[in-house]
Amino acid sequence: MENKWKEICYLIKINKTSAEDLFQSEIVNIFENLGWSRFNKEIEEKRKIDIGSANSLKPDIIVKNHEKDLFVVELKKPTAKYIERNDSQLFSYLRQLKLNVGLLINDRIHVFYEDGNCRVPVEVMNIEFNDNALDGLKFIELFSKQSFTLEALINYCKNQIQSLEAIDYLSSEEYKNKIIEFIRIDVSEKFSKEVVDLALK
Repeated sequence: MENKWKEICYLIKINKTSAEDLFQSEIVNIFENLGWSRFNKEIEEKRKIDIGSANSLKPDIIVKNHEKDLFVVELKKPTAKYIERNDSQLFSYLRQLKLNVGLLINDRIHVFYEDGNCRVPVEVMNIEFNDNALDGLKFIELFSKQSFTLEALINYCKNQIQSLEAIDYLSSEEYKNKIIEFIRIDVSEKFSKEVVDLALK
């Protein structure tokens, strides 16, 4: 697993300044290396999705199992830094394809998750193409065909969202006030109120 991640980092590094179509070919090769097959029609490129009578979308890559779409991939050149505008296209694909998980790949891998509880898709993974990236091995585990299950991927995403919500709550003013109140009560027998207030300041 570790070697697969290192190989992905190497392929991205040598294709960093490649033209977009060459970069896309390399990303397709990466997914083939993860066990998905173009031959078996598990990787589909540039599928046309009609929207109304005049408009259409063409996701860069859709990975599927038989006829079921699993996740969608939007590509931006690695030299193009991530900006929020980049993800709006991916969000459109998620909604049109009725998928929960989408990847935006440029100089990093951004994994987004959306379900009925999300107002907008939430970034649940952001991995730098670095041999030592902590989430690199997790990416291989979640997105390799051999170990892939949609249920495991969705559970991971939901846990990540809960973790982000916990961080928001723990760093909120409301929680800070609860901790201060707990400290006051806990040390009230040992120190006077004035001393505790001074220490807390």
